[in-house]
Amino acid sequence: MIRLLFLLFIVGLAACGSDDEGTTTNCTSSVDQALVLNRYADIIESRASTLVSEATSLNDLAEAYLSAPSEDGLDDLRTSFLETSTAFILAEPFAFGPDGSLLITEQINPFPVDETAVDDLLAAGSFDESLAPNFDRGLPALDFLLFNGTLAEVNQRLTDNQGARQVISDLSNAILTQSNLLLRTWNDAESSFTASTGTSAGSGLSVLINAFSRQFENTRRDRLGTPFGITTLGFPNPQTVEAPYSGTSLERLRTAIDANSTAFFGADAVGDQNQPSLADYIQGLSTSDAGTLVTDIEAQYTIMLTALTAVDAPLEVAVEEDTDDVQEAYNQISRQVVNLKTDVPAVACVSITYVDNPSDSD
Repeated sequence: MIRLLFLLFIVGLAACGSDDEGTTTNCTSSVDQALVLNRYADIIESRASTLVSEATSLNDLAEAYLSAPSEDGLDDLRTSFLETSTAFILAEPFAFGPDGSLLITEQINPFPVDETAVDDLLAAGSFDESLAPNFDRGLPALDFLLFNGTLAEVNQRLTDNQGARQVISDLSNAILTQSNLLLRTWNDAESSFTASTGTSAGSGLSVLINAFSRQFENTRRDRLGTPFGITTLGFPNPQTVEAPYSGTSLERLRTAIDANSTAFFGADAVGDQNQPSLADYIQGLSTSDAGTLVTDIEAQYTIMLTALTAVDAPLEVAVEEDTDDVQEAYNQISRQVVNLKTDVPAVACVSITYVDNPSDSD
């Protein structure tokens, strides 16, 4: 609690230094903020468009498998599922939408899956995406349905159960619907997003900084902290890892960190790559330690990924049997949370506006 109050105090000081336009001399960067926002409009559109493309392929394959199940068809569906999962994680830093109100993650990737709830869907023979999210949908539900057994075992089970194949088709269609919603929302907001300069809440800069911080903090908590037992007095919760059936939990953790890193540095090969990134903007701030902060953030991404290479897969086993390496990885990820959630907002004079997570105190 003391750390949380201190964090809010520091961030509050940064916000108090802003005038009506959201900038002061100490908050001014030599990098044109409008160019930064234009750069991210390109990146966001590209990542969201890739997600729509992968989700479309997933939906098409699910519909084909519904009518003509086969091992080859299931294998193709599994591959498409993995590609869609990666595309979603890369879009995840922007999945909250331009105003932070979208609940795309709760629809597409609410893990850990509730197997009992998914079994209820199988009994009903359909899935209704209009119902409130209940850990019964999206990629986690497909992970359970498509990978819970060998290829031959799963294919035989699904061949014998048309209702289960219908659920898979419904789930895939819902993922596509939500992916299109994400892309459409950002496209509709592009002109206002790129024009919203300054540092006040709701400005383009505030949206980006909050999005990067939130996605990264959620990654630390959900993809590693909760399974490792950080919030349960050190008692591991291996059943809460992401994608345990496909065995890709550790890979997804790495992808989530990479998604945050490449977004922060604007590394995507899309649009005008000469336009500056958020990292460039921070580095151009008049605050004396802004350049050092960017260097520290870049180094920390590498340190985290290096620490994760020491963790034995699968993650659900590592959180109980490889605790020293998992603890080290968690510690390194936590250092980056401080960089992104405390230091970046402070030097940029931007307030963190999303609700803090319980893990802030660890």
